[in-house]
Amino acid sequence: MLADRDATIALQAKTIVALTAKQEMLEVLVGKLVEQQSRNSTNSNLPPSSDGPGGSPKPSKKAVKKGGKRGAQKGHKGSHRALVPADRVDKVVDMFPARCDDCQTSLPKTPDADPKRHQHTELAPFVPYITEFLRHEVCCPQCGHGTRAHYDDDVIPRHAFGHGPCARQRGAQRPGRR
Repeated sequence: MLADRDATIALQAKTIVALTAKQEMLEVLVGKLVEQQSRNSTNSNLPPSSDGPGGSPKPSKKAVKKGGKRGAQKGHKGSHRALVPADRVDKVVDMFPARCDDCQTSLPKTPDADPKRHQHTELAPFVPYITEFLRHEVCCPQCGHGTRAHYDDDVIPRHAFGHGPCARQRGAQRPGRR
């Protein structure tokens, strides 16, 4: 009877050891599964498409720190180059729209009181040569729609400063053009 009790205790001890080892193994496995389940594109190398539906993307740290959206904020002063006064401009090119944007009627070349101004400054060796392009808006005599001359890349250079009129007369291409 004592031998049976010792055998039962030994068997129970082995069972306890086996169950404890299995419990530790299961706890490690549960930890790995919980970690794997909580992975998303923000804390792993997974693509955002793997996040699944309903998961709202977290805002970027910069947006949270600044307290606003990306880009210029309301009230922000824009940075731009001031136009040279009209009396210092060497050449003025008047540009008029050929047709009405609305009804395609031919338009007369009527100067606008307040045309959009674009200036291109040539950095000549000593004195800058400034060309101003005036994009006039003309009111259609037929339908009354105001149409402004389109911004033409072939007429108005892309950059505010250039190579100089001599370089173009020799047939040199402007940078970025082919």
